[in-house]
Amino acid sequence: MTPEPLDNPISSEVEALEWVIYYDAAWSTHTEAWDADTLHREPGRIQIQAFDSRMEEIRDAGRPVNIPSESPAERGPVWRITIQGEVRVSMLGMGAPKNATYDGVTYVIAKNTGYLLSIRPGKMIDPGEEWE
Repeated sequence: MTPEPLDNPISSEVEALEWVIYYDAAWSTHTEAWDADTLHREPGRIQIQAFDSRMEEIRDAGRPVNIPSESPAERGPVWRITIQGEVRVSMLGMGAPKNATYDGVTYVIAKNTGYLLSIRPGKMIDPGEEWE
């Protein structure tokens, strides 16, 4: 299924953060809660960057480009939002340990669709329970 383009692409950091608040509530549990005001209240805890394409974002992150071609959802500009601090990220079935704690989490969303393209936890701080 290909997401439909939004009537108005996500054009500002504030809008991008609103989308990430939605995704983060479903995927992550932070030791220290955060909200949209955290961007100004705790400078440096949330980083928001815009890229012209998913491939540009992947290369900037220093990650190997391991997707054969961009799907329609991945074409076009993206936002990368990183939230620092201890966090548990629900990644069941992705080879991750249950209840591991990480140093931050990064979300990549498509500007034109709001589609969540990637969730990347930071460095593992505590492996939590045994690997599943």
